[in-house]
Amino acid sequence: MEIWPGRAYPLGATFDGTGTNFAIYSSVAESVQSLPDTMTRIE
Repeated sequence: MEIWPGRAYPLGATFDGTGTNFAIYSSVAESVQSLPDTMTRIE
């Protein structure tokens, strides 16, 4: 997986034809996990 600089807006996952930008915000989260090979939604 290649990692490129992204954008802070719009929030969520946005595909631009080349790659997918993930913009996430939380006032209380200490970390975020990206699980690209997981098919099950994690709540």
